[in-house]
Amino acid sequence: MSGQSAANPTPARVVGPTGTGTLNNVVAVTGGGQHSLALRADGTVLAWGWNYFGQLGNGSNTESDIPVVVQGLSGVTVIAIAAGYDISLALDNQGHIWTWGQNAEGNLGDGGTSDSWTPEQIVGPLSQLVVKEISEHLGDGHALALDSSGTVWSWGFNGYGQLGYGTIDSDPHSVPEPSGLSGVALVAAGSYHNIAFDSPVTSLFEWGSDGSVVLSPIPIPVSGTAGILPQRLCASN
Repeated sequence: MSGQSAANPTPARVVGPTGTGTLNNVVAVTGGGQHSLALRADGTVLAWGWNYFGQLGNGSNTESDIPVVVQGLSGVTVIAIAAGYDISLALDNQGHIWTWGQNAEGNLGDGGTSDSWTPEQIVGPLSQLVVKEISEHLGDGHALALDSSGTVWSWGFNGYGQLGYGTIDSDPHSVPEPSGLSGVALVAAGSYHNIAFDSPVTSLFEWGSDGSVVLSPIPIPVSGTAGILPQRLCASN
């Protein structure tokens, strides 16, 4: 933020962690429901905004109108960040995923449902694999990752079939599982649905809900998308 909590109708520079100057050397930014993350060139992650569930990762649940350094990542070089409504994710250069924030639906992939105010690594089989991509935007209660073999993994809330397991339920899925889609090059999460682009077949798949009806609890090809060659994907809310 610009160091103030009042609404601003025009763009303003984000101040540095000390509350002065500007936030510089930033290589990536992402926004959640009411918080934001920034990744610096040296792999440092900063966060600001609402923090009720600890989604700023600074060891508290106190909001901040200036960037604060995410704790618990000392010695870790982060290469990608992602934010959901009230959770945050980071991917390090070793292919490991770190999560923090709200966890009622198993959103953090840590095997439990307790919120975390600092980053922790996911558990399960995916924690032993090399992850090459996390969805730039996280769903409203679920998250996606893509391992080095092109398999899509998901965890969290599955009330609309957005985890791609072939089921629809309200149970927390706190350990990442494969969604049944492999050979994927790009993946993106919306609030309750996801899209993925496979390669070399070059088709677009979707699953979950568009907000009004359930599309499918398993990934299905989108009609008329064969042969497309997207550079990146974005799933709207």
